[in-house]
Amino acid sequence: MRFLSIVFRVLGPLTLLALWQFISSLTGEFFFPSLVTVGKILFDLVASGDFMSPLYITLLRAMFGMVLAVTFGFFVGIVTGSRNIMDNLIGPILIVLMLTPSLLIVFITIFTFGFYDYVPSLAAAIVHAPFSAIVIRGQLLNVPKDKLEMAKVYCAGKSLILRHIYLPFLMPAIMSEARIAYAHAWKITLLSEIFGFSNGAGYMIKIFFTNLYIAKVLAWVFILLVTVLSMEEVLRLIERKIYRWNVSSG
Repeated sequence: MRFLSIVFRVLGPLTLLALWQFISSLTGEFFFPSLVTVGKILFDLVASGDFMSPLYITLLRAMFGMVLAVTFGFFVGIVTGSRNIMDNLIGPILIVLMLTPSLLIVFITIFTFGFYDYVPSLAAAIVHAPFSAIVIRGQLLNVPKDKLEMAKVYCAGKSLILRHIYLPFLMPAIMSEARIAYAHAWKITLLSEIFGFSNGAGYMIKIFFTNLYIAKVLAWVFILLVTVLSMEEVLRLIERKIYRWNVSSG
């Protein structure tokens, strides 16, 4: 069974690569470069190390955006989930932000705060924080009542209740949101760099796309995908450890 799982996981990417090569043979190198062409450019990028600095900038912005989004979402979710008056006040704002197109939020954030290095991270946080807040709020409403009643019987302090009841219960949702926020932060960070900044991986993609260097664009996309998937796997491992800790503490 495990062997079949590995086979299917490998078969998916191989099918995608075969489809890539087939489309390239139909459209031609100019419109859709072949795997060989993109592979040569990718090898040159990796060998020269020219991709490191732009990728590092984008990675930092995306990670910072993820942290901001989850942090803002956590505190807003706690506030709205614990007090009805705050939920009635902030809830409509969250809905408006969730329904606003991400690209529009990126433009407004850049125009409002300027072309500073933290602005892509801030845009990512503004886009995703409402989603995190809604998830945390919903999770907060399902905290086990029996544990809270037991804590009241034994006169447990607020800090003790927070550490031993709320945090273990909310931690799986927080980690799950962190993974989603990370994926969202990558997209928003790249959009911000493409439309308003002169550094980062998004800027490199914009330059090559403007000059119709499609093969270099695809090479950069491949580098970004490998980076995103690697970080996603790291977050998945952390989430599993958090889940085991939550089960053992529960």
